[in-house]
Amino acid sequence: MLTFARRWLSRLASRRQLPIKRDTVRYRPVLEALEDRLAPALFLVSTLADDNPGGGGNAGDLRYAITKANAAQGSNTIQFLPGVTGTINLNAVLPEFIGDINVIGPGARTLCINGNQLGSVFTSLSDIQMSISGLTITGGSGDVGGAIDCNSGTLSVSDCNLIGNTARDLGGAINAAQLFATNCNISFNGGSANGGGIYCGSATLIGCTIANNNARLFGGGINALKSDISNCTFAGNNAIEGGGIYSRNAYLDNTVVTGNYASTYSGIFGAVDSGGYNFVTDSTSSHGWASTDQITTSDPLLGPLQDNGGQIDTMAPMSGSPLINAGDPSNSGLPEFDGRGPNFARVVGRRVDIGAVEYQSVVAGAPATVTVIDGNGQSAPVNSMLRPLTVLVSDANGNPVPGERVTFAAPSQPGASIQVFTNSSGIATASLQASQIAGDFTVTATCGDGSTSFLIHLTAGAPAHLVTLGASSATTLIVPCMARRCKCR
Repeated sequence: MLTFARRWLSRLASRRQLPIKRDTVRYRPVLEALEDRLAPALFLVSTLADDNPGGGGNAGDLRYAITKANAAQGSNTIQFLPGVTGTINLNAVLPEFIGDINVIGPGARTLCINGNQLGSVFTSLSDIQMSISGLTITGGSGDVGGAIDCNSGTLSVSDCNLIGNTARDLGGAINAAQLFATNCNISFNGGSANGGGIYCGSATLIGCTIANNNARLFGGGINALKSDISNCTFAGNNAIEGGGIYSRNAYLDNTVVTGNYASTYSGIFGAVDSGGYNFVTDSTSSHGWASTDQITTSDPLLGPLQDNGGQIDTMAPMSGSPLINAGDPSNSGLPEFDGRGPNFARVVGRRVDIGAVEYQSVVAGAPATVTVIDGNGQSAPVNSMLRPLTVLVSDANGNPVPGERVTFAAPSQPGASIQVFTNSSGIATASLQASQIAGDFTVTATCGDGSTSFLIHLTAGAPAHLVTLGASSATTLIVPCMARRCKCR
C-alpha cells in the first residue's frame, strides 16, 4: 500500500502545468450621448421698467429675465435685486414660461406687478413647476387665471397678495392643475364663471385669507375638485352656489368660513372631511363635520381685511372673538408662523386660534395699554377739522398690537361712539370735525381693559355731541344739539 502511494505522488509531481489560455479579444471604449442636464440659472431683475415689450425686454427688466430664462431652458430662477421697490406697470403681456421657474420677490408690500388689464400676468400652458413668492399681483385679466395661469402644471404660491384680478371663465386670480398656496391673501378677484379667487384640479391651502372674491356661478372663494385647507379664513366671497368653497372633496381643519353669500350653500358646497376645530357660520350642503367643529350663527368677531403686520393683508380676530384659543388644544401639526409669516407665532398663549391669524393682543388676561399719541388738549374754532385723535395699543410687554378694535366715545353722550382698528404698528386714529357749537368735551379711547382720554376745546356756542359720518367708521362729527329737547342733554 505504501509503495502504491509513493508511485501516485511521483506521477503527480512529474506532470507539467498546462499554460492558462487567456482571452485575446480586445474591447474599445465607446462614447455615448447623455441626456441634456442643464444647470439651473439665476436671472436678476434690477429695474421697474417695461420699455421694450415687443423686443423681449431690456437688460435688467422682468420681461428680459423671462425671455432669457426660456432660452436657457431647464429649471431657472428669477429674483429681484434689493432696491427694486414700487410697481412694475406692464405694457404688454409677459412671455409664457416654457420651463420650470421660481420667481422670488422682495416682499408683497415692497413690490407690485400691475398687469394693467392686458392679460394674465404669469402664464404657462406646459406641464411645468411654477413657484411665485413675495409679490403683489394686481390688474391681471385673462380668459382663465387673471393673476397666474398654470393651466397644466403645478403652481406654488407663498407670501403673496393677489388682489383685483379678473378672468372671464375660470379662476379670477389663479387657474392651475395643482396648487399649493401658503400665507397668501387672495381678495377682490372675480368676473369668472367658476372660482372667483381660485380654480384648480387640486388645492392645498395653508394660512391663506380668501376674501371678497366673486364668481358668476360656482365657488366664490375657490372651485376645486379636491381641496386640503388648513388654518385659513374664507370671508365675504359670493357665487350662485358655494359662496366660500365649492369642492367635490374638501378637507378642512382650523379654518373659518363666515360672511360668504350664495343663493344656495353660502359657505361650502361639496363633501367635507373634517379634521376638526373649524368655525362655520354659513350654510353648508356638507355632512362629515367633527364634534369639535362649530357650525354656528355666532359672530366670529373678525376685524377688517387690512395690514395687521407681515407682508400680506389679513383679517385678525378681535378682542372677545370665539376664535381665540378655540383650536386644537394639543397644538400639534401646526406651522411655526401664522398667515402673516415670520415674527408672528402660530400659537400665542395656551392654545392655537382658529383661522389664518393668531390673536396677538393680551396674553393670559394681561390688560392692554392705550396711550395718547396725538390730538389731546387741542383747541380749534367751530366748523373746522380737528387734529386726528391717535392712540397706541400695546400689550403687557410694551409690544404694539395690530388688528385691535378701539372704541372712541363721548361719555357725556350715551350711544355716541365709533370703532376703528389698530394698524400693523398698533396705531388707531379717529378723525373728528367741529361743528358750530363750542365747549369743552372729553373723548375716551378704549381697548379691552385699557383706556385713555382726550380733552377738546371748541370756542363759543352750545353743547355738542358725536355722531358717525356716513359709512366711514373712522370719521365722526361734533354736531350741535339743535333743539332744547335733544335727548343728549
